[in-house]
Amino acid sequence: MASERVVYFGTPDFAVPTLEAVTQQVDVVAVVTQPDRPAGRNRQISPSPVKRCAERLAYPLLQPDRLREIIPALTAMRPTLGILFAYGKMIPAELLGVFPKGILNLHPSLLPRYRGPSPVTQAILDGQKRTGVTIIRLDAQLDHGPIVGQAETEIEPGETAPQLLSRLADIGTKTLLNLLPEYAAGRLSPAPQDERAATITRTVRRDDGRIDWQKSADTIERLSRAYFPWPGVFTTWQGKRLIIEGIKIIPHITTTTPGTILRVGDAVAVACGQHAITLRAVQVEGKTSLPVGDFLRGHAGFIGSVLV
Repeated sequence: MASERVVYFGTPDFAVPTLEAVTQQVDVVAVVTQPDRPAGRNRQISPSPVKRCAERLAYPLLQPDRLREIIPALTAMRPTLGILFAYGKMIPAELLGVFPKGILNLHPSLLPRYRGPSPVTQAILDGQKRTGVTIIRLDAQLDHGPIVGQAETEIEPGETAPQLLSRLADIGTKTLLNLLPEYAAGRLSPAPQDERAATITRTVRRDDGRIDWQKSADTIERLSRAYFPWPGVFTTWQGKRLIIEGIKIIPHITTTTPGTILRVGDAVAVACGQHAITLRAVQVEGKTSLPVGDFLRGHAGFIGSVLV
């Protein structure tokens, strides 16, 4: 296995442990990551987490604007295999041809379900009880290549998208390392995906987190976990955007107009189409997030008002 010459493609923080792990099993000849981008509130140009890791490990680093630009450089490195996890762009067919054993992609869903950019978010939104990781050999279509291996796990109650993605990254890395020797030796035969079962996710947009109070408390609670930390979940109060944090379900409240803010014991709650949710903190646009108790001290009319 040490003879495998691998190029690793990845960008965000959750792709770093996979890079660190594969270095123990193969010879990483280069790391490909996205160009430095503006990040944070000050929008300062920042390197990707994978770039920082590659620099720390002293691996050759490539950050192309267009992947076709690096085909000559990669060809000269004579790689045998690519490994990709959350690189962030489609791999052109010409680049696939550089790797005799293909590029293995870790995808955080049980393909062919939830292809595309937001599989973890969509699984939580849909109320799935189980999900998993699929390792495919990339082809020129989106998350379409044949399956090399899969691993399943339950979605835990209250689990947010980042928490679930972190677990799936760990599960996927272990699965990849277990099958890599057999795959590299040519003893694994990838299986085609069932196109009849394929579904596609889309990129998350800023307005996706808007709450429809006619929906059930269960649906809204899933929305808050799926869209944490971005775009978050929000509503409108007195004509302003109100971001809501720390949602929990309160059952058995069914007779109040959806969106009405209530006192339920010591908690502040909002009536939904079915049941209600509690609020831990709120943030009016342009203001600082406050625990809901502190917010009430400055907004006495909050209880009894209606969110829209």
